[in-house]
Amino acid sequence: MPDTSASLFESAVAAIGSGRLEDARAVVPQLELHPDSTAAGWHRLGCLFFDAGDIETALGVLRGAIRREPRNARFRFDLARVLRAAGQNDQAVEQLEAACRLDPADPRGPHMMGVLHLEQGLVDGAMAWLGRATAAGGDYADLFADRGLAFQAQGDLDAAEADYRAALQRNPEHVAALRGLTRLARRRKDSADVIDTLIPRIVRLDNGGLLAEAAGLLAAADRRDEAVTLLESRLAGITDREGRMEIHFRLGELFDTADDPDAAMDHFLAANSLKKARFDPLHYEGLVDRLLASFDADSMRSMPTADHGDRRPVFIVGMPRSGTSLVEQVIASHSHAFGAGELGDMGLLALSTGGGGVDYPESVRRLTSSDVAALAANYQARLDALAPGAMRVTDKMWQNFEFLGFIALLFPDSRVIHCTRDPLDTGLSCFFQHFFGSGVSFSYDLGNIGAYYRQYCRIMEHWKAVLQVPILDVSYEALVEAPEQSMRRLLEFVGLDWQPACLRFFETERVVRTASFEQVRRPMYKTSIGKHQRYRRWLGPLQRALRDPD
Repeated sequence: MPDTSASLFESAVAAIGSGRLEDARAVVPQLELHPDSTAAGWHRLGCLFFDAGDIETALGVLRGAIRREPRNARFRFDLARVLRAAGQNDQAVEQLEAACRLDPADPRGPHMMGVLHLEQGLVDGAMAWLGRATAAGGDYADLFADRGLAFQAQGDLDAAEADYRAALQRNPEHVAALRGLTRLARRRKDSADVIDTLIPRIVRLDNGGLLAEAAGLLAAADRRDEAVTLLESRLAGITDREGRMEIHFRLGELFDTADDPDAAMDHFLAANSLKKARFDPLHYEGLVDRLLASFDADSMRSMPTADHGDRRPVFIVGMPRSGTSLVEQVIASHSHAFGAGELGDMGLLALSTGGGGVDYPESVRRLTSSDVAALAANYQARLDALAPGAMRVTDKMWQNFEFLGFIALLFPDSRVIHCTRDPLDTGLSCFFQHFFGSGVSFSYDLGNIGAYYRQYCRIMEHWKAVLQVPILDVSYEALVEAPEQSMRRLLEFVGLDWQPACLRFFETERVVRTASFEQVRRPMYKTSIGKHQRYRRWLGPLQRALRDPD
């Protein structure tokens, strides 16, 4: 007797429940043969695949649910959740817009739209969408926690605190709200009474990330020994990899600031070993070969360039931890400039040129003048939304050093600031940093850091040889040693007059989401220069990889 659609659904559900994802995936083509299979069943199965971590299959199955019931707002909302997890934010927005039209009374659609806007630095748009979610009856902890983050990004710290506390009223153990309050207390340098009220709420939870935040707050309040004791006493009880990793990174930081390199490196080595990240140096070298071949001197002379004359973009590139956030903060302190942070747009635009069996970077060879104009217009619209009226807008996506050839086609009148720093200090700082997500996969192994750094140098040397776009090298060490001289040079390069506010960059209130958010809020300091000397005996893999193998 052939399987019915109901029995197939149940077999797939059982397979997912027991961890047999391959068996569950094999059911999906069989379900396609059953015209009576319900949209609700497809939706349930897609959500289960997503919960099990199989994003690709979840996307296909949820799209199957929508094909069967295209006017179901819930289906489209859940597809948007999966698309967001897959990094396909543009498609997620399309699904959310449809969900909001189909069911304007459901607060979840505008809530997620607000979160997507906030993640892209569009704070005003985020507040508008989150307001719509509240007006639609949203009264749950996640929404208040995200509103708190948006208010904090706007600089309204009192409103942020109120929303974080509203989230905790609805869920006293809400992790994001507790993180928000902890970071808020650290930023405001709250009193000991406030800290002593907050810390016990956190330590009751077995959450490694929260404990690491609590330790950071204690350390910022000159209670370092308490912070160390807290983390060391709780580490054994934290079983999840992510939580243990965050605690090890924080302990490494605490021992580093206490000038105990042995204990610090023990924790940094443990933290990096817990990070699930894969990087293949040979594969990356091959990608660089393709990049340089596609943007050789002859190609740069023959490929079309945009003629809009837009001089707003200032692209700040370099290795992570090389001073890109500091340079952006200086420029963003000018009254005619806006710091947009790390925009992922340029890389996505470059990759969008692929198709028809030809991937980026080879795909740039077939771009027409109208293609280049349309791609540039897409980025210009982004700048218009972020900073209408600004003379200069900085994009400090450090990894744009890979896309400078593409940028030169779209914005030939732009400026590029290349941040440099001692390679050993840079590599060590990367190794000491927990980069959220997986985009900096090379940074969790000292040898991989060196291999990546060598390819980065190779790319930058190539651009300097073939591009007409002006590139200014800015040394982190020079900026720290002679701030005003370096800052004047920076501003002159991007076509802005000198303003003393740039020298007091640490007083500028703006959203900084990268790993350097604390550093840009205090005056220049020299303690990071030459730091690798204290850790030299561990840096053999980095030093060997930095050397040219030829």
